[in-house]
Amino acid sequence: MGQGISEFIGGFNGGTRLNRFAVTGNIGAAPGLIATGPLFTSFHIRSATLPEAIVGEIPINYRGRTVSYPGDRIYKPWNITILDDTGALNNLHKAFHDWSNKINAHEDNTNTVSNGVTTPRNNFATNWMVKQYDPNGARVIKTFNIQNCWPTIVGPIQLDMAQDNTLAQFAVSLMYTHFTYTLPDT
Repeated sequence: MGQGISEFIGGFNGGTRLNRFAVTGNIGAAPGLIATGPLFTSFHIRSATLPEAIVGEIPINYRGRTVSYPGDRIYKPWNITILDDTGALNNLHKAFHDWSNKINAHEDNTNTVSNGVTTPRNNFATNWMVKQYDPNGARVIKTFNIQNCWPTIVGPIQLDMAQDNTLAQFAVSLMYTHFTYTLPDT
């Protein structure tokens, strides 16, 4: 026999809400290595994904069947959508473009984070954090520390004269080396 409504209600704690989160991080690399952009303020983030955890597979053919074994971990880009804003401290679209340009310049196809020799990861990457809150927005219930991020795509801002009562936004895809996932101590 299936689970009754009383068992469901008794075993469900209310779930999580998609709009109770904060994202923070520096635009640019580690302080002191290249000019660090503004601290990313979480209220500029319209949406973010929690990063995927993917383990690849190694297929082995044996007598007409394929048997799969666990392979290496794969990290896909981490995506965020940002509200465009004005002012020197809030021009996040320009800050992301500046960061991307330091990694690979538009005009001369060089980077300015290598100091002419090598490009250590800490010269172009920085750490970001996503916190998810309880339904009341008072307590952190999950924290993702996303390590060694750098932008691969700084998306466009779609301008449209037919759009009323809409804020401009743009998407950014960041690559990273790994993440840690923690729950609060209870």
